[in-house]
Amino acid sequence: MRQYLNTVFYKTFTADEQSRILETQVSDRDNAWTGTPCGNPTTDKIFLLSYDEVVNYLGDSGDLYNRQGWHWVDIDVPGFSGGIPEKGGQDFVNDQFNNARRAYKTDGTPAWWWLRSPGGQGRHATGSIGFIGELFLCGDDVWMHSRVHGEDENGGVRPAMWIKI
Repeated sequence: MRQYLNTVFYKTFTADEQSRILETQVSDRDNAWTGTPCGNPTTDKIFLLSYDEVVNYLGDSGDLYNRQGWHWVDIDVPGFSGGIPEKGGQDFVNDQFNNARRAYKTDGTPAWWWLRSPGGQGRHATGSIGFIGELFLCGDDVWMHSRVHGEDENGGVRPAMWIKI
């Protein structure tokens, strides 16, 4: 993903736009809930947000750091498959900032999106933001997710960059 964002995606900008995109020291920390280690710091022009950056820029209820998590309760809810969120779990943060974190596809339907932070399911998992804007602490296995769902999955990335004005 880093290679794609900093080559193919970067080249979609004009030369003038490229000259304004700053190189950024990008780092992260181990998953605070599960201890899954993060990778080494990198220097990138375009990157994915971390859990810390998401709460810093899109709203911080304190639940991420205070370990106020939720989990899904599997019951039949009309219009929403998979259950409802219930406080007291360790699967995700569900707070008043969900709307700020929510993403949509071009057709207006909700989409999930990847983070660069490590998820809690091992070294091939990354954190993500769910359909309702919740921070998934366990993350998803990147390799398995892409193999199972293929190119037409209902999610993606929200590239970030720092620019000089």
